[in-house]
Amino acid sequence: MKYLTSTLFSIIFIASASQSFAFEETGSATIDTSQYGSFDDNKKTIINKAIEAACLNALDKYTDTFSTARLTNYDKVKDTIEYNVGDFVNCSDPIDENMDFATNEFSVVIKATINVAKIDKKLQDVSAINNSDEPMDIVLLVFTRQVDSVKQKDDKVTKIEQSKTSVDVDQTEASTDTDTSISSSNTETSKTTTGGSSVSSSEEINYKVGNDYFDTIVGGMSDPLNEAGYELIEADYVIDDEMFENMMQDLSEKGKMSGDTKKEIATILTDEEIPYFIEGIFDIGRQEIDPATGLSTVTVALKKASFNSFLNNGKWKKRPKSKANVGDIQTKGKGTNPAEAISNALGNITNEVARLLIDKVNAKGVE
Repeated sequence: MKYLTSTLFSIIFIASASQSFAFEETGSATIDTSQYGSFDDNKKTIINKAIEAACLNALDKYTDTFSTARLTNYDKVKDTIEYNVGDFVNCSDPIDENMDFATNEFSVVIKATINVAKIDKKLQDVSAINNSDEPMDIVLLVFTRQVDSVKQKDDKVTKIEQSKTSVDVDQTEASTDTDTSISSSNTETSKTTTGGSSVSSSEEINYKVGNDYFDTIVGGMSDPLNEAGYELIEADYVIDDEMFENMMQDLSEKGKMSGDTKKEIATILTDEEIPYFIEGIFDIGRQEIDPATGLSTVTVALKKASFNSFLNNGKWKKRPKSKANVGDIQTKGKGTNPAEAISNALGNITNEVARLLIDKVNAKGVE
C-alpha cells in the first residue's frame, strides 16, 4: 500500500480539522450582587464574576453534547477545568447585560469559544494509556466495502384460469285429446375465474472488499490514537499480502472474518507483541450529484468497529477481548469527483469513530 496524496483533499481536510478545535456557543448568567456591595463601586468585579458564570454556562452546553463515555472521562477532570475555565474557554465582553436594582441581580450574555483541543488533551492526560511508561502499539484492520453487483431474480408467477359452463333447459308441455307437444329452450351461461400468486425473491448483492482507501483511514484515525498515547503500527508491516487477501475474502463472502483467520491474526500480533487492534468495515455508497453544487456526493456508513485487546489487568491473554464497540454511524462527503468525495467522507467518519472508541476505552480504564 503506497501513500497517495491529493492537494485539494489535504486542504479540505486540514480546514475541516482546524474547525473542529473550536466550539462556539453563547453563555448567560445571573448573579446576586448584594455580596459585593454597591454596583457603582464594584462594577468591574461584578461584571467579571458574571462573565465567569456565563463562561461556565457555555461550557455546560458544550459538555451536554458528550457521549456517556466521554462524560465519564470528563468527570475526572471537571473540577480542574471549571476552576481554570479561562484557560479552556475564551469569553467575550457582554453582548447584553442588565442590572436589576430591585432584586440586586446582574445578568449578562456572552459569546464563548471553547478550545476543544485543550479539553481533549486534558481528557487524554487521565487515560490509563497516557499514564504508562511508553506508548502502546496498535494495528488497524479496517477495510472498505462497495457494492460490486446486484442480481434481482424475476418474480415467480403462478396463473390460474378456471372456466365453467352451465346449460339451463326450459321445457313446456301442451296436451290435446289426440296429441301431446313438448317445446324447450336452452340458455347457456359461461363463467371464467382468473387468479394466481407471485413469489418475489430478494436481491442478491455481491460486495467488493478492499484496502484501496487504507491510507485515508489511517490519516483519519491516527491523530486521535496518537493523542491518546497509542503508537500506530501500519498493518502491512506485520501482516503479509496473503493474509490480507484471506481477510478481504472472508469479509466479502461472509461479512465477517472466519474463526481460522482470527486465530492466525492473533498469532501474528502476539508474536509481534502488539496488544491492541481495531477491526471494522466501512460501507461506501453509490455516487450522487448534489443538485445545488454539482459536486459528487457519497455516503459512507459504519455498521460496527471494535477495539480489541490481548491485555487483561496488565497480563497478556491468548485470545483478544473486545473492549469497546461503536456502530450505526454514517456521514457524507463531497468532492469534484467520486474518489475525492469518498476520501472526504472516510476522513470525517474514521476520525469520529477513533474518538468514540477512545472515549469508551478510557471510560473503562483499559490498560
